[in-house]
Amino acid sequence: MKKLLTIAMVSATIFSCSTNRPSDDGLDSRYFRLQHVDADQVARTLAREEKKSSSAVVEIVADVRTNSIIVKGSKEDLLRVDRRIRDLDVP
Repeated sequence: MKKLLTIAMVSATIFSCSTNRPSDDGLDSRYFRLQHVDADQVARTLAREEKKSSSAVVEIVADVRTNSIIVKGSKEDLLRVDRRIRDLDVP
């Protein structure tokens, strides 16, 4: 399976819930609002890590306006990224 990593800065309004959202392609999306670190920087870090370690299709989008990250991938991808964001989003 080809690796697909996407980073984008988003300035438009996005959905505002923090639960998984199933999509037509069988992947889920999750919205993470960061408290202590810059979303753009975390998105870049996550994308680098995913590119090195994953063969899955993972999309990572930073919303700099709300300091949030949107991740689209499998349930396993979302769990892995969730753990990593918790490690990174510290004071």
